[in-house]
This record gives sequence, structure tokens and C-alpha cells, in this order.
Amino acid sequence: MADEKFEQAKMLIEASEASSHSFDKAILTLASGAFALSLVFLKDVAPVLNKSTLYLLKWGWSFFALCLVCILVSFQTSQIACNHLLKRIYKENVEKNKWGTITRILNWTSIVSLIAAIIFMGTFFYANLYK
Repeated sequence: MADEKFEQAKMLIEASEASSHSFDKAILTLASGAFALSLVFLKDVAPVLNKSTLYLLKWGWSFFALCLVCILVSFQTSQIACNHLLKRIYKENVEKNKWGTITRILNWTSIVSLIAAIIFMGTFFYANLYK
């Protein structure tokens, strides 16, 4: 029975790792791609901009940057959290795993930042295509 629970736990850990890797990769790809798309838009699609919409561009880029920084920092905090959990498994005296909490906060911040960036950039694109 203990071996069966161990195998189930191992499968769940592997699934969680794969999901986390896919999430990080998706966020990085979406944010980087959308940022690059905004540069193409500025250069080729709408080189003459409505000046009153530049704040949208600045906010959009700021949220893309925040998203990317959060996801990159979460790589490190995730590693620290895993090391912390390993210490707990081997019964070393360790406090509560704050790094796991920090990683979750960073991941959620990256999601919210990406959504905000897309909203600001979408509004900016719309305002400059249909002026």
C-alpha cells in the first residue's frame, strides 16, 4: 500500500512539474511575442500614431515587462521552494515554505500583468488603426 501511494505521489509530482514548465513557457512566449508584435505594429502598420494614445503603449509595455520579470524571478523562487521541500522530506529543521508562496504570487502577477498588457495594447492598436 505504501509503494502504491509513493508511485501515485511520484506521478502527481511529475505531472505538476510538466504543467509548471508548460505554464512558464506559454507565458514567456505570449509576452515576448506580443511585445515583438507591438514593435512591428509601430514600424510597419501604424508609423503615424495618435499622440494621445501613447500612454496606452507605455502601460502595455510596462505590464509586458512586469510579466516577464515575474516569470523569470519565479524560476528561481521555484528552485528554492523545491530545495526547501527536499529538506523537509529529509526531516531537517526548516520553517514554512515561503518560497512556494512567493512563486505562486509571482505566477499570478505574471498572468494578471499579461492580461493587462494585452488590454492596453489592444486598445492602443484599435485607437491607432481606426483614427
